[in-house]
Amino acid sequence: MLETKKLNALGQILETSWGKSSDEFKCTAKFHNNLVRITYSTVVYLASERSMNSQIPNVALEAAERINSRIKSAKKEYKEMLGESLSLKEVSSDEDVQYIQASSVNPRKVVLYRRYADFEVS
Repeated sequence: MLETKKLNALGQILETSWGKSSDEFKCTAKFHNNLVRITYSTVVYLASERSMNSQIPNVALEAAERINSRIKSAKKEYKEMLGESLSLKEVSSDEDVQYIQASSVNPRKVVLYRRYADFEVS
């Protein structure tokens, strides 16, 4: 378990609900013991239900890249803030796709894509 000072610093770095948000995607963090869960979410507009097979792999790749970029940035900010390195090891990841708008008369579908990545902090 991280010391309180280190945990607070990491929380400030990963905080995105105050002044660091994005309109096109959201990347949030939650802590549990020595794990931090990064959740990436975005809305995807599909031309049709069949286009999901071609679009979702691209969205998944973008999500993984954005999470990795966020982790890299967090490590750099942590080093600058505390003067020591932070070790984050990915232990698991998962994704979830949910329809949020679909109609039998309209071929366009809207889905919410989420990617969860758990990192062990040491």
